[in-house]
Amino acid sequence: GYMQSGPGIENNPILALLGDSTDGPDDPVEQTHSIFWRVHDPIERCSQIRSTAPPPVDLPNSDLFWATIDVNNTADNEELYQFLSKNYGADNVQYRLCYTRDHLAWILQPPGYLPALHLALRQKISGSSDQASQLVGFVAGIPCTISLREAPNSNEPELVPSMEVNLLCLTPALRGLGLGPLLIREITRRILTLCPRTQMAVYTTSVPLPGEVARSRYYYQPLNIPRLVECGWMPTPDAAEADYYRLPRSSLRPTVRRLSVADISEARSLLNRQQAQFCMGRHWDSDIEFQHCFLPRPDGTVETWIIESPPEDGTHHLAGLISFSVIPFVPQTLGREAPSTGGPIRAAFANYAVVDCPRPAETPGEGHIHPCPQRLVEIYTDALIVARDLCNAHLFNILDTQHCIELVEPLHFNPVMAATMHVYIYNRKVRNLT
Repeated sequence: GYMQSGPGIENNPILALLGDSTDGPDDPVEQTHSIFWRVHDPIERCSQIRSTAPPPVDLPNSDLFWATIDVNNTADNEELYQFLSKNYGADNVQYRLCYTRDHLAWILQPPGYLPALHLALRQKISGSSDQASQLVGFVAGIPCTISLREAPNSNEPELVPSMEVNLLCLTPALRGLGLGPLLIREITRRILTLCPRTQMAVYTTSVPLPGEVARSRYYYQPLNIPRLVECGWMPTPDAAEADYYRLPRSSLRPTVRRLSVADISEARSLLNRQQAQFCMGRHWDSDIEFQHCFLPRPDGTVETWIIESPPEDGTHHLAGLISFSVIPFVPQTLGREAPSTGGPIRAAFANYAVVDCPRPAETPGEGHIHPCPQRLVEIYTDALIVARDLCNAHLFNILDTQHCIELVEPLHFNPVMAATMHVYIYNRKVRNLT
């Protein structure tokens, strides 16, 4: 994935929500303004799409109605947390991701977010005299900017104002009834109506749908083997296997430290330069946006660590950055409560990593970011140590995208069975990047 604001193991289980792909007129792929194409031009210009503002999407019965979630409201935040904890993700998995309340607020409120894009589907409670209702569906539109190139390093990237569609969820009792497509149509209508600059949308699923533009697989490194064995995540390893998973070193390098506010501008420049080299990447438009996404938070939602250039380099600059989030995995059979085996699994998910390896004739902090596998292994080793020792994470997950595939062998990452993330684009022609 070009963007990893949240893990994709159970992200947006759209196939389960849409039901059979032969739904015909209810299929959102055919009924919205475009399918998922594969060249760089937009399918339709914004002015064409917004020439008339369509009314809200009709719902099949009067018990259902559209609403919004205010994550700054304690009751709304709690209701969304409980709803996603019980329903988000496929039903045939052993573990569910369980975003914390603070993590949900962080995901949904980057700079420029619109509360109207935190779309709720509510159902009136039968027999209630006070018009009480319950949350039965949710989907969010989260603003972002995507950089696109025809080929890696081929030309100046195009920066495209976009929308990430995330946290699509319906209560299981309503799945297969055609409500998934209606959620997608209504969030599409709101985006097209309320966001005049938005040119495309992107989402990920854990299941393949027609027209994917990229696909990546999850790999994990165990950090707390006794805990993972206790909860059944992995079998008890023998001595040789346990030694195989031992990290190359046990302490951080002296040039590694947490990201601070003073580092934001230089760190944003470094990561933007790296992401602009890929066919598809993220771009952060302002220091305020970057700070929201990367500055470490007290609740552990996001951890970002940087590498300062060593003194012998003769220049003081930012030489690398790595960011990850820690999210609980809760066994599905045990509900949302902490199981008696010691609580949920704490899983770290890599977000972004970059190391700057300037050539002798280049000025640090400028120009091309050259791949440097050994330095990438070093910064991920630092991240594994931080996740294990400071964040109490039990395992660490990466996607085999960008340069991360080079970490699998030297750091002994294992593939997560049946854990693949598929990337899709709306209203944009982008060639297949798989």
